[in-house]
Amino acid sequence: MLIGVDILASEDLLIDFPLKKIAIGVCKGFSTTINTMAKGERTERLVKNLEDITVLAYSIAGVPVAVQEKGLPANQDFVFNSHSLHQFGKASGYAHIVDANFSWLLAGT
Repeated sequence: MLIGVDILASEDLLIDFPLKKIAIGVCKGFSTTINTMAKGERTERLVKNLEDITVLAYSIAGVPVAVQEKGLPANQDFVFNSHSLHQFGKASGYAHIVDANFSWLLAGT
């Protein structure tokens, strides 16, 4: 679960990293254990679309993709950022949290 800092106060969240616990005050004091992991090295991989698609104006579409290089660890999540979509016109790419086996991404106009 990803927790944004903009909800810490409004949801009365208390995260205790040394004790590996989180308490959610608005949920009648619900608490549970958490795990934290250090990020690995930042790596870049080439991702290519598997087919050409047309994204209608002011819409979003799923684009089938594949990672060109194999070898992404299966036990991690990755952040996909679309740095170069803008060079192909007015398309926009969205950041995604993906695993090693992702097969599509969202693009919009």
